[in-house]
Amino acid sequence: MPNQSFVVLSMLLARPGDLITREELRQQLWPSDTFVDYDQSLNAAVNRLRNVLGDTAEKPRFIETLPRRGYRFLVTPEIAEGKSRGNGAAPGLRRQRQAREQLQSGFSESVETDDRRKAQVHKSKNHRGRRVLMPAAVAGIFLMLAALVWLRWGPREPNLSSAKVVPFTSLPGQEVAPTFSPDGSQIAFAWSSNLGQGFDLYVKTVGSERMLKLTDRPSPWISPAWSPDGTQIAFARWRQGDGGIFMVPLLAGPSEDWRAPGPGTSRSCK
Repeated sequence: MPNQSFVVLSMLLARPGDLITREELRQQLWPSDTFVDYDQSLNAAVNRLRNVLGDTAEKPRFIETLPRRGYRFLVTPEIAEGKSRGNGAAPGLRRQRQAREQLQSGFSESVETDDRRKAQVHKSKNHRGRRVLMPAAVAGIFLMLAALVWLRWGPREPNLSSAKVVPFTSLPGQEVAPTFSPDGSQIAFAWSSNLGQGFDLYVKTVGSERMLKLTDRPSPWISPAWSPDGTQIAFARWRQGDGGIFMVPLLAGPSEDWRAPGPGTSRSCK
């Protein structure tokens, strides 16, 4: 069972029949500084718990949903020890009453002895049953307490949803086709300003505002890819009469020449 579903179950078992609000569950499952879709995540945790219990929201046997409020556990947990004692003691009492009635009605000594022997057998069985049930009940209570302690103070799964999203650029117009350099220090991307002239290829260092322009021929689309050593960028460009796959040295900038894949072809990247 997932950890979050187990926390929900422990809170419901702690207060059977009471309403456990969605806000109580949220505070227990996620710290206040966690950024996550609480409603969707809580619904998923309850659904997984229902699957484990074989329960449904439409015909609940264990977990009742109170719309927009919370949940209620419909079954009150019971310890079977007390019930076993009561059922086990009843036959002994009946035997004793039967023995007294037989003595009063004049039954023979052999019948009286047999009934007493049977009553003693039932009594000894009850004592043995109690000796077996008591350690089992203590062990069950200990395991339940240990589980509650582990749920309350045990390790939690790392919450990846709390990561902050930081914009890499905020340029006017449209930025597309970003790709990281092999060492992860730079990003190549295509940018078309608000003027709508088309996309050119740019490179920007992570954590820096410096941006390098690698092409000077706006086109409707550019898709870049880094070389394994990070010194060159290959890009596919679609442009009327001038499309294809090209390469440009990273440090050269737009003033250098680059070559198309065809043999003997050389063009300026401007």
